[in-house]
Amino acid sequence: MLKIPCDLTYRSLICVVLLVKKRYALQNKWLYIHDKDVEFCRISEPKLFSKFNSPSNSTSLVVEIPCHTNDQIWHDKTIGDKVVDQLNDMGIVRKGKMEILGVHRICFAYPIFTLGYKLSLGRVMKEISSIQNLKVAGRTGSFRYLNMDACIGLAVQ
Repeated sequence: MLKIPCDLTYRSLICVVLLVKKRYALQNKWLYIHDKDVEFCRISEPKLFSKFNSPSNSTSLVVEIPCHTNDQIWHDKTIGDKVVDQLNDMGIVRKGKMEILGVHRICFAYPIFTLGYKLSLGRVMKEISSIQNLKVAGRTGSFRYLNMDACIGLAVQ
């Protein structure tokens, strides 16, 4: 939008959001999956952060798939069904207990730290620092990988 030359790059993310017809699905807030045959890398259960995130008799899961916008998976219209099948196959939640609430594609989810990215970031920040009413915020704006605790900390400042 500002026509500032920039070669910073980001990883994209697909989030499959599921309603699960049981009180809880996981024992931990996050579950990381490291398996080349599984589409996703992380599952979180928002209800474990706050009981107000789901009705008392059900819960939800957010299943994360890191990718790039030019990857085949980015355009896969059946990705929600594939996630449901894999969660069922892994024994995490039975297929009949899950309903797909949405599939969300986020283009600029995670910064990619390439060689020389700090120089590029410095040039961009210098350009935008002259704009009086512009605040750089969050992971995307600050080009930092922030965990949830750090995001919340920045929000309350």
